[in-house]
Amino acid sequence: MNWRLYLLAIVSLCSTAGWGADGKEARPQQAGQAYVVKPGDTLGGIAQSQYGNRCYAPLLAIHNKIGIDVRLKPEQTLKAPDLKTLLSEEGLAPIMGAEVETIMAAKTSFDAVEERLAETRRGKKAGKIEIPQEIKAALASAAENLNAAIAGLKQPKAGVHATPSKMIGQLANAAGLLKSLAAGSYDGYGYDMDLVHQHLAHAMLNGIRWAGNGYK
Repeated sequence: MNWRLYLLAIVSLCSTAGWGADGKEARPQQAGQAYVVKPGDTLGGIAQSQYGNRCYAPLLAIHNKIGIDVRLKPEQTLKAPDLKTLLSEEGLAPIMGAEVETIMAAKTSFDAVEERLAETRRGKKAGKIEIPQEIKAALASAAENLNAAIAGLKQPKAGVHATPSKMIGQLANAAGLLKSLAAGSYDGYGYDMDLVHQHLAHAMLNGIRWAGNGYK
């Protein structure tokens, strides 16, 4: 498996994701165990509808054992469980079940305020802006959860031969970015919000790779 292609795909997909001129982005639907492909569907579009951002498409590809650039066929059925289930089925649950829960809690907190944060930023220039306290608290909580997951991943565990350093690095990047968003930092485009998903997707993909290599 060419992991480099999947990792590069996250960056490429995130660069085409994001908030449109109306400041709205499709929100994630309730992910199910199966998704029946419709005409015109792409992995990026399915990831957007199921998980809230195109960045998670490589996770769908790996879970379904297909290439990231595969042309989907109408009526084709894909496995599209929620991300917690996907990560568990890819081998992370036995070793880091608690950390997966905490990472998912962080994503849920961010997802809950992502659209409102975009609305708050609309029409503003790059720099520091005022963030409503409720949004600020949710972003800070997400960052804290990621830091808690990092702390757990660094702890010695039976059967683990090496800590998932690449996963930890990406989670740390996401946590730092969430803190920056909570402080009112704005890049003027909204790409900084997509970067949170990019780091989370990279972390999950690196976690799957680590599990597949025998936790080393």
